[in-house]
Formats: sequence, structure tokens, C-alpha cells
Amino acid sequence: MRQFFQAAVENIYRHGDTDVFPFPIENRIIYDKKDAFIDYIDVLYKDIETAFVQNPSDDIRSLIAVHHTGFRWATQLDPVWNAIFLGCVLSIAEQIENHRLGTEFVFSYRLDRGSFLYGDLFRRDVSWQSFIDRSVRLSSSYEYIVTTDIADCYSRIGHHKLDNALRLVGAPPNISRFIIEYLGYLTGTRSSGLPIGGPAARILSEISLNNADQFLFTAGVKFLRYADDYHIFCRSKKDAHDIIVRLHKVLDNEGLTLQKSKTRVLSLSEFKNVLSTARGQEADTRSPIQRLMALALRYDPYAPNAADQYEELKRQLDDIDILALLNEQLARTRIHIPSARKIIEALRIVEPSVQGGAVLSMLDNLSALYPISTTVFHTIYSIFESLDESVKHLVCDKIIDLYDSCHEAMGIENHIAFANRIIGKLDTVNTRSYLHRCFDREPSELIRRDIILIFSNWGNFAWLSIFKANFQAISGWQRRALILASYSMRDEGKHWRDHMKSRFDPFEVLVRDWRTERLNGPLPI
Repeated sequence: MRQFFQAAVENIYRHGDTDVFPFPIENRIIYDKKDAFIDYIDVLYKDIETAFVQNPSDDIRSLIAVHHTGFRWATQLDPVWNAIFLGCVLSIAEQIENHRLGTEFVFSYRLDRGSFLYGDLFRRDVSWQSFIDRSVRLSSSYEYIVTTDIADCYSRIGHHKLDNALRLVGAPPNISRFIIEYLGYLTGTRSSGLPIGGPAARILSEISLNNADQFLFTAGVKFLRYADDYHIFCRSKKDAHDIIVRLHKVLDNEGLTLQKSKTRVLSLSEFKNVLSTARGQEADTRSPIQRLMALALRYDPYAPNAADQYEELKRQLDDIDILALLNEQLARTRIHIPSARKIIEALRIVEPSVQGGAVLSMLDNLSALYPISTTVFHTIYSIFESLDESVKHLVCDKIIDLYDSCHEAMGIENHIAFANRIIGKLDTVNTRSYLHRCFDREPSELIRRDIILIFSNWGNFAWLSIFKANFQAISGWQRRALILASYSMRDEGKHWRDHMKSRFDPFEVLVRDWRTERLNGPLPI
């Protein structure tokens, strides 16, 4: 199992354990101390049932906005159990991949056999864009296309069905048992649901949908799938409606259902028009938003040619007026979420002269951008250092005003957590006062953990000195943050650690040792 735990740690650090929560400092720690950490989780794994009883997973659940009035639950997994969970799933990832339909049918989260043991799990040559391109090519031979997706797919995947799917691929019984029991712990009394966002859940969701894929394939249905999105190609309208009924029955057998509002029967011309934003035709006929949507804005910072990739992205964005596209979205009655998200992500790459005005405009119009507030805050965080000093102060003042005025975007703890990481970049009387209020008002571990770390970076000795008396009463997330923060209290922090060290669990000892080896510089948050 050690090689799979190693792959899990590499992936968690390089790509994050989820794409919906702020990157936790523990991910950095387990990477820097990976040998000691893998030794620790290897011991836990060898007597995993006892370990789970004695050291239960300390997870954080939070509501995540998916549109203006719709939400879903997401989970920030305990860093120790997340690594074990991902390692166990990776140990059967090749078996799962072997049982899936080929990449000419299913495009989502295809295992990269050559690199997954080094932390890069999924193939980059089989992607959402591949799904769109293949759909456009295939559609030309059909009169009608059904577009649909599965409603609340992750939350409805049944554990009993998943257990059976794991047995069918030949997963070892101890691996299957841990995966199902861990999922049962995460979902409580419900016997369904996968944690949203992480790669382990993505791999498990794919094998959960494999039964439906195999049925459609053997029934001769011409379809393509990416995650929970289907494109089904039909000769007539009657065929289209018959296939929708058949797909409903197949998914119902898996405890799943189609999204009624997103199930459509389109003519060929309608289908190509729908996909035009994602793909377009000839490059010189695309609109600016079509050209932007066709760009892959993410690049690999670890690649040997990372600098060249970044410069190429900047070059491709040179003739696209990102600010104009943003203003166009803000002028709408309701934003187009995929387009607005892509526009905001592009702000990380444009010139600083454009960034300042765009950032202030986004904060002034956060009600319109509510469904993608995390994208807004995360983008501002990533470009904050390039902003003028006056703009930095304005940004922090606007965030504090949003919180104090009880703006709807600040009613979601995940939004506050992302916003506070921006605040943590500017130490002023106003920002200190705000974080004091926020800590007292907000019970969320996401929020409190980061405020402890920010106060450590700011040298807020008085607050930390008083708060450390709560060590025995707070959660693991806050305990680890306080251990790290204690180093900013100099001798008082050292005496406190010496007094409390017998109460540190093995992971907290590892956290302490990590900071001992890195006394210089602020804590990375």
C-alpha cells in the first residue's frame, strides 16, 4: 500500500484534495514530511478498524452555492483519513479503469497509467473538450441529439450499489470494506453519497456509472458521457424519446435519475448552436467569449516549460477584452455561470492594469456573481500582490463591509473562508478588528483555523496567548493551527508546547516537527 499512499500524498499536494475548499496547510505539511506521514498512515491502515474508532475522521461539512438559490453539501475531509481513503481507491484504480468503456464513449477522469503513481491521476488528452469535439463530429450523422445529466449524482450514488460494483471489478474485500464503511461514516444515516470534489470520489463515481454505460453500449445506443453529462445520438424524435425512457429505467435501477430541466431533444442545428460557445467553428469566426471558452486556462506549474505555457496563455488572451466580457456579464439579469467563471479565472493572466478595476467591480456586483463567489475570492487572492496598495486597502474594506452588512454572499462559511485569506494579506487595525469579530461570531472550523494562522503571521501575540488555554476543548483543525501559531509566541510558545506535548497525537507531533524545521517565514495559507 505504501506506493499508493505515496501517490495520494503527491496528488493531494500538487492538485489539492478538493476544488471547492481553500487549500489547507496540512496538505503542505504531509508533503514536506511525507516519509514520516506515510509511516504513520501505514501503521493506521494495518489495523484500520481500531484506528478509525480511536482516531475518527474530523471532517468539515459546508454548504456550497451552485446557483442563485441552489446549494449542495461538500466535505473537507480529515487530512489523515483523506490520504488513506485516496490511497485505498488508487490501489484499485487500474482495476476500475480496466472495466470501464473505452475513451471513445466515456471521457471523464480516465486514469493515466503512466503517471498516477506519481500523483498525476488523470489523462490530459481525454477531457471535457474531447467530449465536446467528439460530440460535434458524431452529431453530423444523426438527426436528433438528447442532452441530459444526472440529478445530484454524487449525493445519490448508493453505497450498496457501489459495493457491488467494487466486487465486480475484483477489489480486495478489505479495501472495499474500508471504502464503504468510510463513506457510511461521512454520510451518517444515509446509505448514499460521495464527498464532492476529490479525486477518490471521481474515480468511484465512474465505476458507479459503469453499469449504466455497459447497458447502453450493449443495447446499441450511440452515446457519449462526461461525468454526469450525456449526449445521445438518435435517428428520429421517436428514437430520442424511447431512449430517454430507457435511460430513466437504467438509472432508476442504480438509484439515480435524470435532471428534468436539463433533458432536451435537440435537432442537429440546435445541438451545434448549443455547443458553439464551448467550441466554435473556424478560429477567425469565433466571438471573443467563444475563443475564451475554448482556451484551457490552467497550466502545470511543475512542468519543465511552465514559463513558456504561461506566456503562451497571455499571448492568446491579448486580443480578448476580458474587462468588456466581465462588464457584459454583470449587465445581464442573471450571469451565464460557466462563461462568467472562465472570465474571472482569466483575470489571473491579464495585465495588472486591468486587474484592479475588475476586482473592485466584482466586489461591487457580488450579488450578481453570488453562485461563483468562491471563484471571485480565489481569483482576488491569487492576484492580490500585483494590485496597487490603494486598491488592496479598498478590496479589504469592501470585503469587511460585505460581512458587516450581512451580504448574502457572506452567509456561506466557505465564502467567508476564501474572503478571509485575502484579508490575511493586509495587516491593519481595521483588518485585525474584523478578524476578531469574525472569529467570535463564526463557529466554522474553516474560518477559525485560518484566523489562528493569520494572527500567527501578524504576530498577534496577545490574542494567541489567551486563546491557547482552549487547546483541549477545540477541534483537530484548530489544535493543529494553534500548535503552528505557538511558534510566533517565542518563549511562551515553547514553554506551552513542552507542557502540552504529552497530549499531542502523532499527527500533531508531525505538525510540530514540520514547523520546528521551518521557523523562518510566514505560515503558508
